[in-house]
Amino acid sequence: MSKVNEAELKRLGAKGVLRLNQTDLQVVIGTDVEFLANAMRK
Repeated sequence: MSKVNEAELKRLGAKGVLRLNQTDLQVVIGTDVEFLANAMRK
């Protein structure tokens, strides 16, 4: 978790970052999720 830069994730378009526990987190993308998924597939 110490390597997670929440401010940078939000700067890149994340709507929120949920830290679920010591090792897991969820990045909320919102309605742009399809564009992100397509970019990641490339």
